[in-house]
Amino acid sequence: KIAVAKGAQVTVLSTSPGKKEAAMAMGATSFLVTTDAEAMAAGKGSLDIILDTVSANHDVRPYSGLLATDGKLVMIGLTTEPLQYAGAALLFARQTLTGSLIGGIKRTQEMMDFCCANNVYPDVDVVGAKEIMTCLKRLKEKNDTAKRFV
Repeated sequence: KIAVAKGAQVTVLSTSPGKKEAAMAMGATSFLVTTDAEAMAAGKGSLDIILDTVSANHDVRPYSGLLATDGKLVMIGLTTEPLQYAGAALLFARQTLTGSLIGGIKRTQEMMDFCCANNVYPDVDVVGAKEIMTCLKRLKEKNDTAKRFV
């Protein structure tokens, strides 16, 4: 939503085709299922930046093919295992693999101010403490929600 509000064309990458409707409703201009080999081939070299928000161990190597020359893969989600990446993409396509946390209090406040000024709000499902285990199980087994459980 923030990238859309800043004027970017946004492609959502997901392993879950069922998230397409929610992604488009949030302003995405396109949706790519990363488990679909044909879709991944069609998206080759089409992205300038990928913000990887997955907070679980996963293979990021397929993303290098989606990045254009000078493209950047920015890891925002925390993984516990070392990443593997295509060395040739780093060298020949001049791709960058980097990471970022929140950027500090000043940058966080700037983003909060931007979101308020542009009516950008998170999509959440508010749940009670008794529902936490059900939510965690749902995320692990289905990963079928585009919202965050709060």
